[in-house]
Amino acid sequence: MPHEVFNPLSAEHQADPYGAYESLARRGPLHRTRLGLWLVSGHALATDVLKNRAFRTDYATALAQAYGARFRQHPSLRHLSTSFAIDSDKAGGDVRKHIARTLSQARVHAHRDVIRDLAQGLLEPALQARSVDLLREFAIPYTLQVVCKLLGVPSQLAESIPSVSAGLLTALDCARLSAAELKDLDTRTQAIAEQFVAFLGSPQARDSECIAGLLDIANEHTLPLESVFSDLLFLLLAGFETTSSSVAQIGWFLARYPDVADDLRSGAADTAVIVEEFARMFPPVHIVTRRPGVDVELAGATVRSTQTVAVLIAAANRDPSAFADPGNFMHGRARSSVLTFSAGWHHCLGAMLARQEIGIALEVMLEHPQLRRASVATWRKLGVFRSLQALSLVDPHHHH
Repeated sequence: MPHEVFNPLSAEHQADPYGAYESLARRGPLHRTRLGLWLVSGHALATDVLKNRAFRTDYATALAQAYGARFRQHPSLRHLSTSFAIDSDKAGGDVRKHIARTLSQARVHAHRDVIRDLAQGLLEPALQARSVDLLREFAIPYTLQVVCKLLGVPSQLAESIPSVSAGLLTALDCARLSAAELKDLDTRTQAIAEQFVAFLGSPQARDSECIAGLLDIANEHTLPLESVFSDLLFLLLAGFETTSSSVAQIGWFLARYPDVADDLRSGAADTAVIVEEFARMFPPVHIVTRRPGVDVELAGATVRSTQTVAVLIAAANRDPSAFADPGNFMHGRARSSVLTFSAGWHHCLGAMLARQEIGIALEVMLEHPQLRRASVATWRKLGVFRSLQALSLVDPHHHH
């Protein structure tokens, strides 16, 4: 197997990641880099790896490689690594099961009107401005307030989360935080942790069914309140950081695909189907990593127990053997085969919520023709995630 050159942080990849992923998927399902990293780009193989319980997430190893064996001395990295999402066996899997119930389809659907009211209430004033950054002024407050409502986190407590979210996302990415950035992130994260722990120790914390359940699990497994904060931090981070990028991109998407907007308005297209195709083409998470734990055969190659397998979600979603004409937006593709929200044990617990938030935002945005304006997207330099830094709508009446 020839060595594949793969650097998601290169300028070329950053400029057009989807072209690079499509090319990998066309060339085959499995590749090897010179540094020994396995790349899974085929849809069927990616599905198998994600659903195979032998393949484990191993973020602790990645964090140790990036920041040293004592990475847990950094509050920001400790809170990430002790959250249920990274330590999937935390409290015997009880935390994960409790979160799954909190974010179930029925509970998410019950919040539909609340989510729509939030979207409308935030979008209309944002669009009054002559120039608008759809990410900062709409998508971030919208997705953060929605996840706060579902979890029962007081919104004033969560307002500080965006000040650490970009740094935490970078820490989980293959992009590295500098020593100065990590020190600043630690200070901010610790300050937020102290506020949350004070709240978690108060009687008001039990007003939320979700938080009361997490506190009960912590008591049962003798976990400190900081451990409950780690789980809430990850939920808030996951609940708005990736979804907000997708929501903001809808402005760019409506301008780029005016026929989709027309079909939605006329009722010729179904919102849920459009959201699924949008998620297939523009996933906010491009790569997830796994380790097999035992030597395994993949597509005729032997992957050693200690080697890392990078499942390229963005490539699998554009594999021509699974999706005809994968680079084009098409109505009515099969819903179940999209890997944007992963699959198997580590599937995204917030997938239902993300789909509903994106769908409602799409419907609300359709009511505002000015969203057809051209937009300028600025992306953060990340490899694992595809995350917006800003999405500015260009005012056509403003002349330089």
